[in-house]
Amino acid sequence: PLDYLLIDIPPGTDKIGRFLDLVSEVGPAHLQPHQVLLVTIPSEAAAAVVARSATQLREAGVPCVGVVGNMAGYARPGRDDLLPLFTGPSAGEIARAAGLELWAEIPFDSVWGAKTDRGEPVGAEGDSATARVIAQLAEQVEHGPGGREEKK
Repeated sequence: PLDYLLIDIPPGTDKIGRFLDLVSEVGPAHLQPHQVLLVTIPSEAAAAVVARSATQLREAGVPCVGVVGNMAGYARPGRDDLLPLFTGPSAGEIARAAGLELWAEIPFDSVWGAKTDRGEPVGAEGDSATARVIAQLAEQVEHGPGGREEKK
């Protein structure tokens, strides 16, 4: 069986609905989405898309378990503080407005950007703020909503 299926759907009001229609018509039962985690950036337009997507998912009976903020700020190498990239609402504000839980805020990392431009792999290893957040998010996804283990 399939444990996880990650799908990058372009933003837009109809994208979630079209995806749900597609998998319900042609997909086998084990590929039907059981839970969805929405990913956003801190902007007004993205906030509206998250709200509409969460509503569409609720109407389709698919639990939307939370929100992940991508590009939550600029992570400077060797520093944990973030400089803002966008002037819109934070992922936490977007999640609250949609009635969802914030799972993570992933900082933009120029080192990761340079590696992906060169085709080099990046992962959740390392000591950057981005690596730490992604490693924690992977643990949250593994344990599911409400079942996340506390760090000791």
